[in-house]
Amino acid sequence: MMQAHVGDMVWCDGKIVTVPTKYTPDDSTVVYYLTLACHDERGNTTYVDAKAVKKTAQWVSFQEWVKGQDVIIKGVVTGPETVGLDGRSENMKIRILNMATHTSRQAGQA
Repeated sequence: MMQAHVGDMVWCDGKIVTVPTKYTPDDSTVVYYLTLACHDERGNTTYVDAKAVKKTAQWVSFQEWVKGQDVIIKGVVTGPETVGLDGRSENMKIRILNMATHTSRQAGQA
């Protein structure tokens, strides 16, 4: 996708690799985590671990999700894509600001 730094605003147009997983650290907080495969105009793929909180998490909870589903998100980078000393890569980490499915975009619900 790109060389992104913490705090950068990014767009991800891609597919869901893992459907959203709900996490409730306390009684009043709901967080959803999902992994996306984002594609740039050159055909490169960046894997992104995305976190949805507050209104975005509420929207995520009302959707039906399937692996491979098309989505588009706007988010803030909280951790860049890295490669560890052992050669394993770590996905870019982002906090989702806006999220839409291709269906909701067509329906004007984004």
